[in-house]
Amino acid sequence: MSAVHGPEPTGPTSDTQPAPSQPRPATPAEALEFARAANEAIRTLNHATRHSNHCPALRYPADAYLLIAALGQLASRLPQLLAQISAFLQRQLQHGLVSVEGGEYVGDPLGAVGTAGHQLEGPATRAAQALATSLDIGREAIAFASYDRPKSP
Repeated sequence: MSAVHGPEPTGPTSDTQPAPSQPRPATPAEALEFARAANEAIRTLNHATRHSNHCPALRYPADAYLLIAALGQLASRLPQLLAQISAFLQRQLQHGLVSVEGGEYVGDPLGAVGTAGHQLEGPATRAAQALATSLDIGREAIAFASYDRPKSP
């Protein structure tokens, strides 16, 4: 008894598909624009959710759940970004590429970069982690909340 086989598979298989390409590195201007866009997105969300009785951006408890989840992801990604900014500043300092022309750290690039790095990798990172944790707890608290239509009189 012979087995009947279908046509041979054609095209790439999961073993031969190319790996997803990494995004190209952003330029300094693009990185700043990304940060400004994130800032603007939060400002827009503030406006969209500010009404006490009618909130156009939120209709159901599930909407709040999903928004909190997205904000939690944003907060959980901040520590990596803060550490990368700190590491960049430290590399620049090591190569003698930082000078301070005014302010509290005038003539003291080591002090300026040290303070920035300490704040970014210490208090700012802990605050972002605490924010992410609090948002996760809040999200979990409403995980099973649902919309209950107003009762008719």
